[in-house]
Amino acid sequence: MRVDSPDALQAARTRLAAAGVDVIGPIERSTVRSIFFFDPNGIRVELTTPPLADAELGELAARARDEVARWAIRTRAVDAAARSGGRPVGAAAPDDRHLYSEKSITMGSPSPELSNLWLARAFNARDVEAAAALYHPDASVAQLDDVHGGTRIVRGANAIRATMAAYVDLEPHMDVVTHHTTVAGDFALTRSQWLIAGRGEDGMPIEVHHHGMEVHRRGADGTWYFFIDHPFGADPSWAIPRPPATE
Repeated sequence: MRVDSPDALQAARTRLAAAGVDVIGPIERSTVRSIFFFDPNGIRVELTTPPLADAELGELAARARDEVARWAIRTRAVDAAARSGGRPVGAAAPDDRHLYSEKSITMGSPSPELSNLWLARAFNARDVEAAAALYHPDASVAQLDDVHGGTRIVRGANAIRATMAAYVDLEPHMDVVTHHTTVAGDFALTRSQWLIAGRGEDGMPIEVHHHGMEVHRRGADGTWYFFIDHPFGADPSWAIPRPPATE
């Protein structure tokens, strides 16, 4: 059972002790402080309260969710690689460390709103396999001139992994926001804005900042995969003062 504050917990302990009840604690365990005692039926009871402020608890909870999501991404991707005969990260030879079997290694995300966030977490974890696993086996991805040295559309598992590897080679930290999502049946359209801070081939700091458009496809297992990824498809540079007159 939870009480409102450490003071309330101490007051409860004092009342119990005054009534002759044996009390263990307070015992502090990371995010909770507790006392323990037996009720008249011999059942052990725990009274607990968080010793931290709500803001600190919220920060810890968010960090824990991030860690769990990162662990889930990595575990599912590696399991999928094992099932498909692919090699987990680190097992490949140096000259093809980003190339694996063309068999699909996918895992998707729970919703299209989360796909860009999960991709950012995979990049921030420097995990090529986890990033590639978010893409549908038939996905098309636009490469980016300031990352890949050109703008072309690539398809296929190895090409997508190589595309993701170029981002990971930047030693990136990626921040992203999904501005809006439109779902129609098994497809969804998202509009993202993202920024990667990393290092170029010369070791100098770089920032890559773009506005993306993404089409997602729901798989048979109910999870969502990138199906078309155009990472600069919504950049302001595409805009013109007004469209030409329609005849």
